[in-house]
Amino acid sequence: MDGHSSHYTPELLKYARDNNIIILGYPPHCTHALQGLDVVCFARMKEAWKEEIRKFEDLHRSKVTKGDFTEVFGNAFLKAFTVPTVLAAFEKTGIHPYNPDVITPRMMKASEPSSLIGSLPIPMPSPVRAVMAAFNARSYTAADLDPDNFRAPPVSPAMRPQLSVTEPTTPTTPSRIPQPIASGSVLPALLSSSYYTPSSRMRVMTSALASTASGSFLVGNPRITSANTIASPVYGQPVVLPEPDWSLIHKPPAARSPSKAELKALNTKLTLSLEQSHAQILARNSVIEGSNAQLAVQSIYNSRLNEALNTKEHKKVTDRTQLLFPGGGPRVLTDPMFIQKVSDDKAARLAKVTARAEGVKKRSRAKRMKAAIEKVWEQMGVDHKAAITAYDAQCVVLLARGVAKNQLPKKPKKAIKPKEVELSESKPELEGSDEDDEDE
Repeated sequence: MDGHSSHYTPELLKYARDNNIIILGYPPHCTHALQGLDVVCFARMKEAWKEEIRKFEDLHRSKVTKGDFTEVFGNAFLKAFTVPTVLAAFEKTGIHPYNPDVITPRMMKASEPSSLIGSLPIPMPSPVRAVMAAFNARSYTAADLDPDNFRAPPVSPAMRPQLSVTEPTTPTTPSRIPQPIASGSVLPALLSSSYYTPSSRMRVMTSALASTASGSFLVGNPRITSANTIASPVYGQPVVLPEPDWSLIHKPPAARSPSKAELKALNTKLTLSLEQSHAQILARNSVIEGSNAQLAVQSIYNSRLNEALNTKEHKKVTDRTQLLFPGGGPRVLTDPMFIQKVSDDKAARLAKVTARAEGVKKRSRAKRMKAAIEKVWEQMGVDHKAAITAYDAQCVVLLARGVAKNQLPKKPKKAIKPKEVELSESKPELEGSDEDDEDE
């Protein structure tokens, strides 16, 4: 028997124990390999069911209706659940004859996550690209540099960073590597640290993640489920780039002064090696940048999973599977200790339901008591006003007869608001109140 809570009521387990029936509970998430119905019988039943439907439709020239279901299903059941099929189910799962080697480690092996390995031209997932864009300066185009298309925010001269006037030759590298920006353009103001602060980058990153289809749940507040996943990481490797001439670093000093032509050739070699070194550094930095961006996305995802797990752990108290099958192992359901545990669990749930019903009745009575008190208090106010009116009329009559003021009767006092009134229990109790309903 699997671990569904509706399958092992205390009454069923006690009946099985009294009649010497031993019920075993499968470990959770293992019935695909251990339960004979799933392994053998249901597959045969599906085949027989399809065959009987085809025969019925060919014979009657109509679809199977509710009135025909019992006949069609009965014929399929008798064909599927034969003695050889049932015996094969026990043998296939290693129950009888007993054979624990039938269940191999591969059948119980957890699913292995797959990953991708590629070089820089392979695009990263959109959430990763959003993080990289937020924490990396843009590579501006000629259109961006055009003063007619771009207006920089006003900044003081002290905030403008000093850029080199020389623009180096662009190496042959992947297009996503940032390119140097020419001096004198209107863009250096945007590269100031006052505009790219950590908080502003975080806001940009949050907005960028929210705009992606596969990463919006990371910054939103929806209920996270197993359908909310992030893409597998891309293990980036730098593209193959020309290697600089590293021997120039360890070249011994010349014994004589080089000529102008030799210095010019050496300068050309050094410039080329410097450009190639620059390309190597940018490529490796780009791989590191992508890896760090993936770590950022995974960290956000782990935080969301931790929130979902924390919410789920608070509900474990009412999870009967965790209560009765701790550790996810199999159980002998007819064991006296397990039956007692199931009985205690049922008694606790009934006690909780009873306590909830008593609470509802108590709140209902308090609500009716409050309404009755207000009604009595309102009537007492009306009676007091009537008494004051009669008192004033009586005083007028007595004063007209010559009675002294100090001889007049005392003015009626207003009664104290009652705390309780007698309620009639013949009226049915209210089922509950709008403001006091509690969740289990």
